[in-house]
Amino acid sequence: MSYVSLIFLGFFTFVACLYYLLPLGRHRFLIILAANMVFCYFAGGLSTLILMVYLAAVTTVSARCIGKVYLDFDENKAGLSVKEQYRLLEQYKHKALRFLIIGLSLIAIAFFYVKIGRLLRLEPAGTIYNIIGYDDSGSIIWKVFIPIGLSFYTLSLLGYILDVYWRKTVPVNNFLKVFTCISFFPTVIEGPIVRLSNLMDQISNPVSFRYDHVTMGLQLMMWGFFKKLIIAERFLLIQNEVFGNITQYRGFTVIVATLANVVVDYADFSGCIDIARGSAQVLGIELPENFRQPFFSKSASEFWRRWHITLGEWFKEYIYMPLARSPRFITLVGKVRKQFNKRAGKIFSTGVPLLLVWLLTGFWHGTGKDYLFWGLYWGNIILFSMICEPVFVNIKKLLKIRDSTFSYECFQMARTFMLFAVGRMITATGSLRGFLRTLKQLAAEFNPWVFFDGSLFKLGLGEKDFRVGVYAVLIMWIADLLSSRFCVREKLKEEPLVVRWMIFGVGILMIVIFGMYGPAYNPGSFMYGNF
Repeated sequence: MSYVSLIFLGFFTFVACLYYLLPLGRHRFLIILAANMVFCYFAGGLSTLILMVYLAAVTTVSARCIGKVYLDFDENKAGLSVKEQYRLLEQYKHKALRFLIIGLSLIAIAFFYVKIGRLLRLEPAGTIYNIIGYDDSGSIIWKVFIPIGLSFYTLSLLGYILDVYWRKTVPVNNFLKVFTCISFFPTVIEGPIVRLSNLMDQISNPVSFRYDHVTMGLQLMMWGFFKKLIIAERFLLIQNEVFGNITQYRGFTVIVATLANVVVDYADFSGCIDIARGSAQVLGIELPENFRQPFFSKSASEFWRRWHITLGEWFKEYIYMPLARSPRFITLVGKVRKQFNKRAGKIFSTGVPLLLVWLLTGFWHGTGKDYLFWGLYWGNIILFSMICEPVFVNIKKLLKIRDSTFSYECFQMARTFMLFAVGRMITATGSLRGFLRTLKQLAAEFNPWVFFDGSLFKLGLGEKDFRVGVYAVLIMWIADLLSSRFCVREKLKEEPLVVRWMIFGVGILMIVIFGMYGPAYNPGSFMYGNF
């Protein structure tokens, strides 16, 4: 079952109707639970459900054990001084640490099983039972079971257990609610990465039917379908043709394919998130924003505060900040500052956690050398920008460049876009060797005439479809430009009913007319679906 299918639209309509029509009160989450099981079964198979049951059980038991330890502390701290309570809390935290380590380890097993299996180039298994197979010669080969969306809800589970351990949230002892959250069908494919306690609170306290929730949710879903079916599916053909046969293309053709790759990445990923957030909003559930006009960013660090926001926030909260605030690391920073100077200490205190985060981010995306290099690429760019910031400030003063000028802002945005495009080239072919070959083909020929001789229309996308794709990208860019200044959907609410539904109808008509779908065409899966 794919988000971009009539089956899903029928399924979602049926679920939404049941959700609001059946008088189940606080037990309305059972409808979502049933919908999750149906969706996950058809999208990922029985093995996906089995894995989710395992992860939900581990999470529930671990959080409950940690919560029980702190409950004992709360009962025994009465009558103690603040200093005595602090000492007692440290003892109980040490007890809770055992359950934390066990819980995190059992969850990490599933995550690393998939990641290491991909690293070893093991063949994918269809079910959890057929992890052993045979090649053509009869030799035994191991297979790796690849479930849908594992990397997304795994981070949610790890964050939830850590929140319970850090006493940021109270554990929920209801296994069904934990399972409902991690298998929530709008987020299970590509996120966004949710804070489990927040989603659990919304599912446990359902809201009544609201017209604006439903209409705004449907508008967001429509926008997601527009991005996926009209933009991403078109330019995916160019991307696959060129990077799949990179030795046959040179110069500006490679540049066009790289630009297509960037467009596909953004339209596909943000389109899926829009469908996820929109479908959840129809059910009265608010999911966190994952994209905030990233291509209007003026620096690499700003870009990653706008792109895949929930992933960046997760790494910041659960990796970067705990390491930066750890007593041992602070002591080490002090030694560096004493040995060298304050600036060296500042760079060290920021750079080490930053590079670790980006190495882990690369590993999260993929275990190949290309993804690890991609992580180091972005980590070093951000670190280099921080180190050289005083130099850049002096250069701007010398050249009398003002940050607020329109031309300089355009330069900054173009520079950030170029850095992202190069980053996409690193992983486009699936290997570092392929990236080096891509650079070689890029520099092999200066052929700007490809923009005029019709060559671009022979890359899997005809002239009419190419033009439709370009116009659609322009519409997406204008929408992002408007969204950077105000909430477009909130503005639409102020318009008359006829105008709102007319715009909605035009959007649906565009998808029906220009969308890439139908019996002769199978829309590709969302690119992060098996992460």
